[in-house]
Amino acid sequence: MRYTTLAVLVNVLLVSSVYANEAEGYLKLGNDYFVRGFYDKAIYQFQKAKQIDPSNARIYYLLGIAYSKKGDFGESIDCYQNLVEYNSDDAKSYYTLGVAYENVGEFDKAIECFKKAIQINPKFAEAYHSLGDVYGAKGEYYKEMEYLKKAIRLNPNDVEAYFVPSMPYGRKIIYDKAKIYFQKAILLDPNCVDAYLSLGELYIKLGKIYAREIHFDKATECLQKVIQLNSSNPEAYYYLGNTYLYKRNKAAALKQVVKLRQLNRADLADELEQRINEDEFKKLLHKLYLNKENFTDSK
Repeated sequence: MRYTTLAVLVNVLLVSSVYANEAEGYLKLGNDYFVRGFYDKAIYQFQKAKQIDPSNARIYYLLGIAYSKKGDFGESIDCYQNLVEYNSDDAKSYYTLGVAYENVGEFDKAIECFKKAIQINPKFAEAYHSLGDVYGAKGEYYKEMEYLKKAIRLNPNDVEAYFVPSMPYGRKIIYDKAKIYFQKAILLDPNCVDAYLSLGELYIKLGKIYAREIHFDKATECLQKVIQLNSSNPEAYYYLGNTYLYKRNKAAALKQVVKLRQLNRADLADELEQRINEDEFKKLLHKLYLNKENFTDSK
């Protein structure tokens, strides 16, 4: 009797091994299709693997990625929900589902997933960062700041976490703290285009508030650095054109209009050109320059 039971067990294990190898074959073929951009074919192979091994969490992860690449976020979320079901003690699985919810604007569900990921792994820096991003998207800026600071403590080299927190500060007009975050991002990555662009935009705001020309000069430096790093960045030309306007250099501003048209950004070009000619902008310039002594190198 014992030998019969053992023989049955060995046979079951052999069959399971065959099925597992067959599933892996479909996964490998599906991955080959995926990396070549044939997402429908990849999904077909992953589905074949799922039929053979329906409790394999990795299959649902791969299916979720393939569906998201196709833009089918509903199916992607369904796959990630299965991923969590079969991998309930894995922080990355909850994080993946949270990102999927964030991508479709279901922020409360995303928050729930990110918090679950952090509960499982309290040192999961990416989950703190994403949680901060979602709170920012909801307009809860102090919570955004709280979680992004935690992300930075866990991963001081997370460049994006340094300049994203500036946005709540910018909205509260606490610009000096915002400036510190941008500058930290640049120290970590001297080629960080987003940090230079954001810092340039910040200096424009400071120039408008304090009416000091040095802020517009610094904005110009930052935006020119963006263009040096990425000469096809339309926002840099747009903000640079605005900066030249504030400095009353209409000719230089018009050059940025030309650059924008060359980049096929007629929307930004038209907006900048309209601003060059509109009366309200001229009134603002007059107000900025009314008190000439404000245009010093102080602050």
